[in-house]
Amino acid sequence: MNFEGLDPGLAEYAPAMHSALDPVLDAHLNPSLLQNVELDPEGVALEALPVQESVHIMEGVYSELHSVVAEVGVPVSVSHFDLHEEMLWVGSHGGHATSFFGPALERYSSFQVNGSDDIRQIQSLENGILFLTKNNLKYMARGGLIIFDYLLDESEDMHSLLLTDSSTLLVGGLQNHILEIDLNTVQETQKYAVETPGVTIMRQTNRFFFCGHTSGKVSLRDLRTFKVEHEFDAFSGSLSDFDVHGNLLAACGFSSRLTGLACDRFLKVYDLRMMRAITPLQVHVDPAFLRFIPTYTSRLAIISQSGQCQFCEPTGLANPADIFHVNPVGPLLMTFDVSASKQALAFGDSEGCVHLWTDSPEPSFNPYSRETEFALPCLVDSLPPLDWSQDLLPLSLIPVPLTTDTLLSDWPAANSAPAPRRAPPVDAEILRTMKKVGFIGYAPNPRTRLRNQIPYRLKESDSEFDSFSQVTESPIGREEEPHLHMVSKKYRKVTIKYS
Repeated sequence: MNFEGLDPGLAEYAPAMHSALDPVLDAHLNPSLLQNVELDPEGVALEALPVQESVHIMEGVYSELHSVVAEVGVPVSVSHFDLHEEMLWVGSHGGHATSFFGPALERYSSFQVNGSDDIRQIQSLENGILFLTKNNLKYMARGGLIIFDYLLDESEDMHSLLLTDSSTLLVGGLQNHILEIDLNTVQETQKYAVETPGVTIMRQTNRFFFCGHTSGKVSLRDLRTFKVEHEFDAFSGSLSDFDVHGNLLAACGFSSRLTGLACDRFLKVYDLRMMRAITPLQVHVDPAFLRFIPTYTSRLAIISQSGQCQFCEPTGLANPADIFHVNPVGPLLMTFDVSASKQALAFGDSEGCVHLWTDSPEPSFNPYSRETEFALPCLVDSLPPLDWSQDLLPLSLIPVPLTTDTLLSDWPAANSAPAPRRAPPVDAEILRTMKKVGFIGYAPNPRTRLRNQIPYRLKESDSEFDSFSQVTESPIGREEEPHLHMVSKKYRKVTIKYS
């Protein structure tokens, strides 16, 4: 998002501007539903802020469920719902990333991504999270371990990324090109030239790549060649945000005035079937963010930086009664994101707080989320006490860390010798009847033993087993004891005969 043309007056909220925005007159803005966010006086980021009172969530109506502090006093730069697990990721202007688990927003992990630049976009993958800063792309595990760190050119100023498939990524910024990076080899594979520099927002459908430019244009590009197929000149000043759903494209931005840039309260809506603009949608807030929330209808969520949120149909009229207030702790809202299930909305403000709005008491971020891996509890605390007076107590009951030092139980090499098992000699009958073809010998089976039966000698001098492993020559003996020749004498059944 481009913040250069923002009006400083957006931080001031005057109830007299519109009667529907006054909390006293609007039933949707009941002050009893607002939670105060308390900050640690020592400047330490709080783990989470519980809701002070039980909040009644009406089905189908978005209301605030929880508010937490990601990083005290540091503005939130980006928020992202994890596409694989029930987690919400938040990046700050100080380059710090924090994740929260579940609708209760329990802190899961927190680590530093970049020490000097802000986090500009977050993308969740199956095995980790991608973080984009000014000239750095970092892939980290959800616990904070670095998988790879890809440094871009120092002259690059990246603002947006788009995951085209499981292993291909597009990265764009204020320069006149877009990079294609292979995530398997972590190398740049393509560099696409851009006629209009300044690609800050990218979207994708099954027909086009959509690139939003800082000049106010939205270009539609081919999925294979990345060439421009169509271009919409949406705003004369700058582009704030846009979203695509079905055959509709909606955009908000700034228009040029005599005194500079001014926020345009008309949303530009385009029909992608005819590739032309339809009737603009007039809203009652200063739009800075917008998203399609296609649940029952293809409604739009329009967010202003002062915290006003309005829902309306893209082809209908906006109703002032459908305006809600997010109540940020800071003066401005900095980020906005919608979960994949469309049941949760996340807002980040300029004071480092995150607000979660849902339309159900127990929302889920994804339709099918996998189980989140948590740290195992300490095993030492759960072990029973050991009685050292017992001589037969195994020492393995006490867990010890792995070590590379020499153990006392290691047997010296001088006191041991390898004793390999030598292969038994080949039967003389086989050698006598063997015929060679090249270096391979063939011989008929003498059938001196049963199938899959070989002699096993415990000692070289043990000839007792070999004497009983041969087939009895007398047929009478085989009839009386048919399996006698297979069992050694010391393992035979003992027969007691009475005289």
